[in-house]
Amino acid sequence: MTIDDYFKEIDTAVQKCMNDDISNQDYVEQLTSNDIEKSKKIINIRKELLSPSDYERLGGYLAIGFFTNFESSERMSLFLFMFDIGNLLVVRRLKERFRVYDRSLKIFSKDGNLFDCIREKPNSEKDLELIDTKFLNNVQYSEVFERNGYYYQIEPFLNPAIFTLCKQNFKDSPIYIRLDPTKAYSSCPLFKINEAILIPANPN
Repeated sequence: MTIDDYFKEIDTAVQKCMNDDISNQDYVEQLTSNDIEKSKKIINIRKELLSPSDYERLGGYLAIGFFTNFESSERMSLFLFMFDIGNLLVVRRLKERFRVYDRSLKIFSKDGNLFDCIREKPNSEKDLELIDTKFLNNVQYSEVFERNGYYYQIEPFLNPAIFTLCKQNFKDSPIYIRLDPTKAYSSCPLFKINEAILIPANPN
């Protein structure tokens, strides 16, 4: 395996993680369990790139019970492979979340008619960014919405309470929300736990 092949493996791993909605750790654990030959090739090329700072930085990870079937430098190589995947995965998933809506996104994989609920511009074209909440059911004043038995979440960059606040303050106005385009659930996902503190104004 060459260094170019190694980077191709990272791309392949990232795509697999996105398609199967798994973590980089899950991917590497599956790889080391199911394909030892490929794992060894990845380890060998990544070992060549290990630096003294890597040994200092990753020494603590050896105490964790991952990849224990391998010796220490091989385990470090696997951790670095996992982190290489994770770094690119964060960027790819972030980019995916900012895409304009289109039917190929996971959010429309369960209920294709959800696409018809996207906000329309004055010229009747869809803006491909926000969804009209009149077609959605909010679940227990949370960040979760339901439609036709499928569940969706508000885009994670938004305050999860934003819909409830808008509903309370703008009862007679249409409300449009950005839902996370990378997720669609067949059962209700866990709610986020949020904490808020009210602090009296300082008169001084």
